[in-house]
Amino acid sequence: MYHLLLSRSFSLALGVGLAPASLAAAFPPPDAFQDPATATWGGWTRGSAGTLHAGWNVFDSTADRIPDLGQHNLNTALLLANNPGAFVTGSRNIYSLVDVNDFTGLFVPTALAAGRFTVAVQIAVLGSDLNATSLLLNGLPWTSRTVLAAGTGLAPPGVGAPNGGVDNQYLFLWSGFERLTDRDLFALEFRALSVHNSLDALRIDVGPAPVLPPTPPAPVNVPIPGGVGLLAGMLGLVGRSRLGG
Repeated sequence: MYHLLLSRSFSLALGVGLAPASLAAAFPPPDAFQDPATATWGGWTRGSAGTLHAGWNVFDSTADRIPDLGQHNLNTALLLANNPGAFVTGSRNIYSLVDVNDFTGLFVPTALAAGRFTVAVQIAVLGSDLNATSLLLNGLPWTSRTVLAAGTGLAPPGVGAPNGGVDNQYLFLWSGFERLTDRDLFALEFRALSVHNSLDALRIDVGPAPVLPPTPPAPVNVPIPGGVGLLAGMLGLVGRSRLGG
């Protein structure tokens, strides 16, 4: 997958827009993103009970409440760019050439019981890379990170714009994420490494954590009473004498 950001910026400058119905065909979702129904970290189907999901491949604003890839079991799904220089490009990415992109994602479930969950967040970026260490879920760092795809993408024109950048897709997992009450929300925060970052797509999936088999109890050394120990010693001596003839 290769994105030419230069042409995307020109479409913005020229005011070229696409009807919402044609956006999905014009900008297909990142091809390396995974589905929980087939991914090793999943084991559930989007839309099933006890799960939630939301996904954006195109953004309508820097405070987008309508995931174009759909959502399930959410009262609120909000992706917010906190930096004032962020804007939506003609290709419906969120980009900034004057300050560092800084995002918050808020996801309020409609009905999701407390318990332990697997949370998967997939992010596609162009230009300046994602600052992976900045990505937190309810203040907690991710358990694992996978680079789903890595490439290069030309940065948009602008004062101080670099000559190139990344075209990367990532998967971040929180394994055994504990939701203490049924009122808890899911709050994401993440930033770019520098200016000239373009957020291309984002997906969040939440499903039940695998049920691990119970850990067998550790063996306990029980002290042998003195009389029993003495008897055992005597039997041992007798056994040896018999074996010895």
